[in-house]
Amino acid sequence: MLLILVSRIAGGQVLIPYESAWRYYKGKSAISSTWTMPDYDDNSWLYGNAPFWYGSGSGGTQLTDMHNSYTTVFLRKKFEVTTPDSLMGNLVATFKYDDGFRVWINGQLAFERNAPTANTYDAVAPAAQNMVSAPVTDSISSSKVELVKGMNTICILVFNVSLSSSDIYFDMQLTLSQKLPKTPDVTFSHPGGYYSNPFTLTLTVRLPAMPFAIPSTIPTLVPQQQLLPVNRH
Repeated sequence: MLLILVSRIAGGQVLIPYESAWRYYKGKSAISSTWTMPDYDDNSWLYGNAPFWYGSGSGGTQLTDMHNSYTTVFLRKKFEVTTPDSLMGNLVATFKYDDGFRVWINGQLAFERNAPTANTYDAVAPAAQNMVSAPVTDSISSSKVELVKGMNTICILVFNVSLSSSDIYFDMQLTLSQKLPKTPDVTFSHPGGYYSNPFTLTLTVRLPAMPFAIPSTIPTLVPQQQLLPVNRH
């Protein structure tokens, strides 16, 4: 028995796994509005691993001073893309969060959930929302955030619902899907399906037409004059 199946599987690249290391800033005071730009200097920021949390959580970075003190956490990170520009597909992000967040990639707004209008250090999420045990997945075209092969920048503002909130939590994973390269059209002599008897399968490949140029003038072949010997009597 022969089964003919034709499938296409696109690979991808995990750009940011869960529990990654980040630069972070506790939202106790205002910072420059340029903090979402790739060239912003974050060397003075703290350094820690996700998840960022207090109240309920484990591992990562516990924000022991956040309760009744500040409502936001700013995150920044560089990540490398190895996929060629022509094969970049969608960015797929999965978030575990409580209560809200907004994400920029290369300075472009990419994702947000339960986020307020303001991006200030003292902003709060509009409602309590715990999505830690039920992660949320979203996607965006890589071209919309000007993703490039090489180094890129992601910036995140995490919001708590209030100063007195009992908890906060944030972690994420970012993956880049990969487009399939263009391939020649292939035609099968038999349709897909199950076959019990042997047969000859012919695959026909249709290649793109090869360009060629027609000269503007076509040379004319002029026969050479043939000289015959002359007999003199």
